[in-house]
Amino acid sequence: MFRRTFSRAALVAAMCFAMIFGASSTALADFTVQGDTVECVSISGAERGCITHVDNGDDFRVCDTNVDGHGVYGALQEYISGSWITRKSQEDGGDPGCDTFHFDVTIEDRDAYRLKICWNGVPRNYTNCDYDPFRE
Repeated sequence: MFRRTFSRAALVAAMCFAMIFGASSTALADFTVQGDTVECVSISGAERGCITHVDNGDDFRVCDTNVDGHGVYGALQEYISGSWITRKSQEDGGDPGCDTFHFDVTIEDRDAYRLKICWNGVPRNYTNCDYDPFRE
């Protein structure tokens, strides 16, 4: 009896370990690519969406990561003359997959850039946004 109970407990523990660490390593694979920059927005402890700068090609991927009826807005902004100017932006939500846009960020541009990601939920205000500065 003890042996059977112990075997089942060991099996359940092994399955939980595999689910937790197996799933998290797969989920993190998209966020650990060399040279890429990722910024995500979380509201009330739940991730709502992410924007990724894919350095190989200067593509920007905007992803709605939470099926909640609200999309996300991602933008590339450049710091010019004391203020942040949106250079390009994209919304995502309501469809499978992510949406992308392209902007050529060159090394010669010594200006500061930042990624902006906003959740389009209620209330729609600046507290629903996160930012991540970066330089190429």
